[in-house]
Amino acid sequence: MKKEKKERSSTSPEISIPIFCFFLKFYNISRRWLAWNVGWSTELLLTIQKMRSPLFDKFFLFFSTFGSELFYSLAIPAILWLADPFLSKIIYFVFTLGSVFGNMLKNLYYLPRPGDPVWKPAVSKERLDTRDYGWPSAHSINAIALPFIALRYYYGFEWVWNHSHPIEISIAYLLTTFWSGSIIWSRMYLGAHSAADIQGGMFIGAILLRSLQQPLFEYLNNFIETNPIAPLYIFLASTTPLLLHPQVRPATYTYAESSSMLGYFFGYFLGCCFYKITPEKLIIFNSPLPNDLYSFETYFFFITHLIAPITRVLLGFALAFGLLILTKPICNFIIWKIFTKIGYSKVRLPNEQDLDLNLPETISKFSGYTTLGLATTYFAPILFDILHLW
Repeated sequence: MKKEKKERSSTSPEISIPIFCFFLKFYNISRRWLAWNVGWSTELLLTIQKMRSPLFDKFFLFFSTFGSELFYSLAIPAILWLADPFLSKIIYFVFTLGSVFGNMLKNLYYLPRPGDPVWKPAVSKERLDTRDYGWPSAHSINAIALPFIALRYYYGFEWVWNHSHPIEISIAYLLTTFWSGSIIWSRMYLGAHSAADIQGGMFIGAILLRSLQQPLFEYLNNFIETNPIAPLYIFLASTTPLLLHPQVRPATYTYAESSSMLGYFFGYFLGCCFYKITPEKLIIFNSPLPNDLYSFETYFFFITHLIAPITRVLLGFALAFGLLILTKPICNFIIWKIFTKIGYSKVRLPNEQDLDLNLPETISKFSGYTTLGLATTYFAPILFDILHLW
């Protein structure tokens, strides 16, 4: 009896927590179901690619770029400096939320992208955006959520035929549907995503579109611009996802991309706390047009009024990306100096070399892109004030 008690006390008991067991079971079932969907949809991609032609190749390569992170990193500041600061904040908030959540799911489910015999254009074989996992498609999340949120911002939820301009709104929604559909279809045509990846991205995008309403954005905007502790909340909202972000081995670039996005998110909204761009600053034509629309006076009118906004965009991007190029190596040097002092080595162990959980690199990337965000919403607008470009 004593011997049995001794053996029992020397072994570690197995611990089971019901709620964790339930989520683990759900995860295993959902991953098997998604993997099955990814598998059979390869046949669908091959069917789609039977209609290949040089014209379609160029068309879908062109539209695929409009769902990329690079496109939105250029479009969102341009909207801020030229058109509507509030809309720019809405789009970037939803873009970051959808992209980071999508990246977390990619690493959590680690479902592969389509492989052979699915065709991929040579231009995309070595691109980073096809080196991570496939489900869900970030292009599809953004293609569903962002353009339709912009339309809802301008036209509201009113039914099209009850609107004061039904033809205008109908054309706007038709063009937006064509835009989104072309981006989504391009990912399957180019072999970058399976139909299951696209379906998952569209589902998440639709949830974001329906759940994030205008009153929420107005409340958050007011909170950022008026609450003195808003920077603390923005910092927590930017860093907490990195602590919850799943990692995979061998590593993909997904975690590094999320670090960059959240760093830019922090800098972007931190700048909004200290500088407010009012709509009055964005008025381009602040005087009436000349009577003769085809006269030299009219051409001169347009040229003089467009110089300031064009200069804002060019100067703003030069400042923002110039600061990014300048501060990235500085941040990297300082952070590695600090971590080396506390015993952190740049040389990883063999079993760690594929794990993308390098704290100094993550902090360095986050800090560098924080500078880019601050330059977009704080440093560039101040420079525009100094040069009288508003």
